[in-house]
Amino acid sequence: EQDQLVQLVGAHDSSGHEAGLIVSDRPDRPMQQELPEFARIGKMPAVAREKLLRERQQTAYYGATRITVARGDDGVAKISLRDALGRPRIVMGVAKDGSASLKFLDADGKVLNELTPAGDRR
Repeated sequence: EQDQLVQLVGAHDSSGHEAGLIVSDRPDRPMQQELPEFARIGKMPAVAREKLLRERQQTAYYGATRITVARGDDGVAKISLRDALGRPRIVMGVAKDGSASLKFLDADGKVLNELTPAGDRR
């Protein structure tokens, strides 16, 4: 089955470093079906190709990231739970200083509610 993909990520470059785990959904169709199409798409005019790829990204045609567990350059450890289109909907984080938060986001990434350990809602 190719319905999920798990990745361990470690990157260090001029923009910083990141380490984490990513869980993604994958389409039910076999990847072998995609290979001939990639060649066809690569030969398309740039404008048409970019339009098609943008549309496919918006509909999660090739799959979407559903869960990330990561620590970035800022030192914040985060867990992000995402919808079927890969949009973050719940983000939990703990900063280096120990401050924690739980954010609920709408489909556009706007914070609808944020909880902190003191019970403060922002």
